Amino acid sequence: MKAQEHQAVKWLASMQLENGSWENNPGHSGLALLCFLERGETPLSIKYGETVKTSIQWLAKDYKKKGNWGNAYSHGIATFAMAEAYSMTQIPFLKPIIKSAVKRIIDGQQEGGGFDYNYKKGQRWDMSVSGWQFQALVATKLTGVEVEGLDKAIVKGRKFCKQVFKAGSFSYCNTTTDKKADEKIAYPNPVNNMTGVGTFSLYRLMGKSNKDIKAGLKTICNTRLKDLRDILKDPRKWDDIAGKNLYGWYFDTRSVYNTAFIRKEWKKWTKIHEPVIIKAQHQKGYWVVSKGPGMGDNQGGKIIATTLCLLQLIKPMHYMPTFDVRKTKDLNNSEDGVVIELE
Repeated sequence: MKAQEHQAVKWLASMQLENGSWENNPGHSGLALLCFLERGETPLSIKYGETVKTSIQWLAKDYKKKGNWGNAYSHGIATFAMAEAYSMTQIPFLKPIIKSAVKRIIDGQQEGGGFDYNYKKGQRWDMSVSGWQFQALVATKLTGVEVEGLDKAIVKGRKFCKQVFKAGSFSYCNTTTDKKADEKIAYPNPVNNMTGVGTFSLYRLMGKSNKDIKAGLKTICNTRLKDLRDILKDPRKWDDIAGKNLYGWYFDTRSVYNTAFIRKEWKKWTKIHEPVIIKAQHQKGYWVVSKGPGMGDNQGGKIIATTLCLLQLIKPMHYMPTFDVRKTKDLNNSEDGVVIELE
């Protein structure tokens, strides 16, 4: 599988624009940066150091120029990526950017603990949007950077996940009378996709297991492997099935790996999941899913599909220590790490 990873990161690096971004999009750029960081790449890496360095610089410049990273999805993903970058490098100029970026997330959190499109404070919450915000909050906590309201936001998020968990699964969103909000509810196969999002979010926010996480894991293992088996039997079903489930598989995979209390569950998952993802990879290293939100046989669609697939193949042993929120006191909060300039 290392060969597949290498091909994918090679393709991603080749798609990076001269300014350091992917498609001049903070969401795409954040996902791409995460792919390199999770493999242990830093600005000091021999092969991809320049790729990581210019990516970090572009995201930093983009934030300084606009004061945010766009909509809630893009902002949450980019904040998550930059917090991880700071944890690995301790680059000084990242600290104020992360503090400001996560403050937007904290300020955009609803009273009940969830999040919605564009950080709306109405009755409607959205688990898909919330998942990225929770990852950003925990990743920021683990940098050691002190941000007012961060601890409270994590606690609120934890309570939110526990409250909306029902019968072993998490819904995409709650019911609402807001017609404009309803029009945006277009994500296919929502309940199945969101169970992974909710389970992994709760685990990240808690830093440990509980009965809800175990129940969510059971639901994932009992329901999500069927579609993967169908593709394994008939690869022609990739576009139809992956178009509905690829986004959720990222969170499913993280959930199973990090919360599987019996390792056989992970072996059961990866035995079916990995061959499906690997066989769908193009020989040049990228993935294409012709159907589904943000997907398509275009540059942007390929970047999203490739980053989501690659993040599923990269084992968390390469991943930064953001899986135990209880260990935050042990982090080194100095700024004596990697030194690169913003310009």
